[in-house]
Amino acid sequence: MIKASLRSYLTLWFAGLSLLTLLNVGFYVGHIATEQMKQTNRVA
Repeated sequence: MIKASLRSYLTLWFAGLSLLTLLNVGFYVGHIATEQMKQTNRVA
């Protein structure tokens, strides 16, 4: 029973960490895309 709870705890921890990483990468890529769009609109 302890192994099952530890396994589920680790699974949730890694899932949360992966989700947080995915969100951070998404915000970073979105920021880069927004900055490039701003520069493109200034040049045009």
